Amino acid sequence: MLDYLSQFPGPSSREAAIESIKREMWHIIENLSISSEKIHEVISNEIDELKPINGSHAAWVSIFSPRIRRNVETKLKQLEIAHKTRVHSQSVVVVHPNNEQSIGLTQ
Repeated sequence: MLDYLSQFPGPSSREAAIESIKREMWHIIENLSISSEKIHEVISNEIDELKPINGSHAAWVSIFSPRIRRNVETKLKQLEIAHKTRVHSQSVVVVHPNNEQSIGLTQ
């Protein structure tokens, strides 16, 4: 199978590789509260780091795409946790003298 796929090129451009990864990871990406620009940046940085463009389709399917997806998923989860932590760390609880609580957000 890989011998057959090696006869075909991998993604033709950096943008094609990014879109391919986005399509393969849609089930993860759609549930995140991270902007699409940030997702695009994370994928783009991973592709720049591995430089998989101009390889065969076999190399893309068996080596580059899985590695990029795994790295991107890890980084996106870290960003999601950091985002949620930032949101929660901005909450404050104020206890009034009559023991009533009010919750607000800090600036």
